[in-house]
Amino acid sequence: DNHDHHDTLSFILYAKNQMMASDSGYTSNSYGDDLRYNFYRRPQAHNTITFNDIPLGDFVENQVNPSEDKLNTSFFDFEKKSAPFRPYLGEAIGEAQRSIAFIQDEYFLVLDEVKGQVYKTDKLIGKVDVYFHGGRATLNAANKSYLWSYKDDRYGDAAQLLTYQIAPGANIDVLQMESTYIKKDSEKFPTLRTTKSGSELLFGQILYPLGPDDTKPTIEDYSTKELLAAKIKTEEKTDIFLKSFTKKQSSNLDLSLTGDFAWISLVSGNVHKASGQSVTNVTYNESPILESTEHVTFAIKLDTVTELGLSIENPTTITLHLTSKTTSITLNGTQVPFQSSDRILSFQASESGTYFIQ
Repeated sequence: DNHDHHDTLSFILYAKNQMMASDSGYTSNSYGDDLRYNFYRRPQAHNTITFNDIPLGDFVENQVNPSEDKLNTSFFDFEKKSAPFRPYLGEAIGEAQRSIAFIQDEYFLVLDEVKGQVYKTDKLIGKVDVYFHGGRATLNAANKSYLWSYKDDRYGDAAQLLTYQIAPGANIDVLQMESTYIKKDSEKFPTLRTTKSGSELLFGQILYPLGPDDTKPTIEDYSTKELLAAKIKTEEKTDIFLKSFTKKQSSNLDLSLTGDFAWISLVSGNVHKASGQSVTNVTYNESPILESTEHVTFAIKLDTVTELGLSIENPTTITLHLTSKTTSITLNGTQVPFQSSDRILSFQASESGTYFIQ
């Protein structure tokens, strides 16, 4: 890897014409500085994860790690990537799966599932650190909620970023770490390090970009060690999400799933949009939203023309519970056969893509 930074599964966020979540940059002075090798290249300088201070790497050297569960719809985008924790020239000691959802052009969810390596029947217990660099910002912290404020400067417009760390039982430290966007313009800025020990762990981050005068959403955390759960509330709607360990049956806040992740958006108490990752069913308030004979990743927007994004590995039968009669389903302009009775719609999905239901 010619880049040679420990930045696997790291991300950056640019929103509201401002760099809001960055890595620490190039280096403060010159390419040969000791600080570049001791800090800027290391995982602590990136929005990534370590296990016993070991960085993430490649499953196969110099080959891109796998990407799964991709969705790209008009209102909900999603992708999961996996990587091993691997000492230099050593064997993997664990693995992380990081999923990122981009929701309604409004906010992001970063969801991490970390597992230590299994040796025979023993699971390796380790210290996991999740790093978040909020860019060149001042920070106002309150409990697990963090408001990052950005000036109108050479790097962008005045803006805010509301972040919320979800990791029951974790310790969250605010560190000061150097950042350099342009050579020799370096300064120390706040960085979050969320730390927790175990063999199987869940971490979540809500990233909500805001203009300087925008109203902040209300975030309520209902998480347990086995299940991340939260509400994100604005004047117009309430969003709810759950993140469980892989392919588990889980429920909270009247939302249930068999799979990895589920999200719904409620308007006046009714489901308007929903999504699930690697699920066979998602239900809200005991009313099914989607059922599948195979694990699928989906996002659905219920409207006069319903939009359904699907990511599938195997052909599957999809069942939807809709509020109106169905007259057609199309995929890439081609009609898809279906069966409909009492507003329960079923059809065979043989490929990924965006289905339109009328």
